[in-house]
Amino acid sequence: MYQLYYSPSTASLAVHWMLIEIGAPFELVLTDIETGANRTPDYLKLNPSGVVPTLIVDGAPVLESAAILMLLAERHADKGLAPAAGTPERAAYFQWMVYLANALLPSFRAWYYPHEPAGEAHAEVAQAAARVRVEAV
Repeated sequence: MYQLYYSPSTASLAVHWMLIEIGAPFELVLTDIETGANRTPDYLKLNPSGVVPTLIVDGAPVLESAAILMLLAERHADKGLAPAAGTPERAAYFQWMVYLANALLPSFRAWYYPHEPAGEAHAEVAQAAARVRVEAV
């Protein structure tokens, strides 16, 4: 059984959806970033960066939403959520997953939490810049 440490309005939504889609048994563990649950000593032992999601796989934490999604797709290949290894489509799959992680997800984070990259005084400017990047993607 998987354990998903998640928080509302974060990239953990994609992992939660994938767990539902593949039909694997899992437990949700609310790790609400609004209350600071992601900064507790117990959670930081699992994920030293203090971000969500974290997925416990075979007793070990796996971090980063794109990596978790690719791992789940591979572990449950029968669900057809990723091109099979060795197929021509696999390279494009890796490319788009890494692009998602490096280009789109950080922009969404800056949109929803603009004070993080810029501070409260510049949150509006950071959110406007994030919107431009999201719309460009």
